Amino acid sequence: MASAKTAGRTSTLGSLIPTARRRAITDGLFGGDRKWLLLGGMAWALRAYQYATTKDEKVVYSTTLQPGETLVLARQAPKNKGRKRS
Repeated sequence: MASAKTAGRTSTLGSLIPTARRRAITDGLFGGDRKWLLLGGMAWALRAYQYATTKDEKVVYSTTLQPGETLVLARQAPKNKGRKRS
């Protein structure tokens, strides 16, 4: 039962942070409300911290090269998502 309460708080907190960032711009920056500007600044700082500490590294291929072998790295074109426009 305790885990259900924790999950509820996490989703509520997760939905409040984007709201604080949005209101920081609309009410704080453009509206002149110092309270929203400070709360939004903290929300933006938290998002920047999360972005800076997230590791998106993913091992795609791993092998041991023998003497004389080479490994060629190439970037593939991104997959076309969505419908084709004609």
